[in-house]
Amino acid sequence: MIPIQNIYYLLSYAWNQLEENEPLFVDVKKIKESENLLARIFINGILFLLNNNWQKNYIEQTNIYQGIKGKFELSSTLKKNILHQYKTICTADEWHSNILAHQIFKTTLQNIIRIKNIDNKIKKESISILRKLKNIDEIIIDNSLFSKAVSYQKDKTYILLLNVCQMIFNCLLPSEQKGKYLFKKFVKDKRQMAHLFENFIKNFYEKELPNKYKVQGRNIEWKIISKQSSTHLLPLMKTDTVIEHKKKKLIIDTKFYKKILTKNFNNKTFHSQHLFQMYSYLKNLDKNSTINGLLLYPTVVQNFKKEKITFEEHVIFFRTINLNQNWKKIHRDLMNIHKKCFPK
Repeated sequence: MIPIQNIYYLLSYAWNQLEENEPLFVDVKKIKESENLLARIFINGILFLLNNNWQKNYIEQTNIYQGIKGKFELSSTLKKNILHQYKTICTADEWHSNILAHQIFKTTLQNIIRIKNIDNKIKKESISILRKLKNIDEIIIDNSLFSKAVSYQKDKTYILLLNVCQMIFNCLLPSEQKGKYLFKKFVKDKRQMAHLFENFIKNFYEKELPNKYKVQGRNIEWKIISKQSSTHLLPLMKTDTVIEHKKKKLIIDTKFYKKILTKNFNNKTFHSQHLFQMYSYLKNLDKNSTINGLLLYPTVVQNFKKEKITFEEHVIFFRTINLNQNWKKIHRDLMNIHKKCFPK
């Protein structure tokens, strides 16, 4: 099991928030449960926004007004019989905080309160914040709403909190007790942890390597010879991370697998699809560069330190990073992996 303290660092790097949003990560290093970790980051973030940058926007609303404002709703006004009071029903744009992101925040707070075994202090703080959000609607959430809300945002704190909301939402499980939720440990959710690990590795190297290195994800085009080829049917080749310096490149493909080796006729071997995928990257990336590949697996027990295969001019390294050790050792090991695998 990955220690919750290390999950804190994974989240910090994966969301690019290691220094920029330190107030959000106050009092989280001593937390031992993943639900309380996410809830604490979320509550810290909401309090930070309420005190600093709580957003408002023009929202179309239909209300009763003194006089006329915006679009006059004649039929509704007559039905209400309020003209004699010099009042009308109109639809107008109002400067309001009832935006989609805040609706997701409020609904998430309601869900946090309903999680069984949530820390009592966190529960009380959630109730207190909800009192400040009386003018915000509670909504029914699905995963499509998170990407929609993020697309409206440029503020990094809002984007971070929407990511936290989505993680909390995807970890909620129905409870036998009406109105309560169980919380699925997200460290056991392969899909979420694979995405987290991928972003963590890319952002870690982007932040920790010297500025001379360029770190990014890359789309690789297939090297097609015939113009009549059915290129539209080819799958997209998108790398997790490419580290570049001058004419040297290291392609990193992260794999969040419980078993690093697979059995083939009673022999343990590397996953063939991982090798084929990396080989395709190497053969289709720039011809004029020296390129190595790295298949990087997280582990809490088994470690690979020397495994590699040479294909023609390319070297593919197989490495693991032990996430069950002290953070300083994780940092040291990742830097050593880069040093040993980057082309000489």
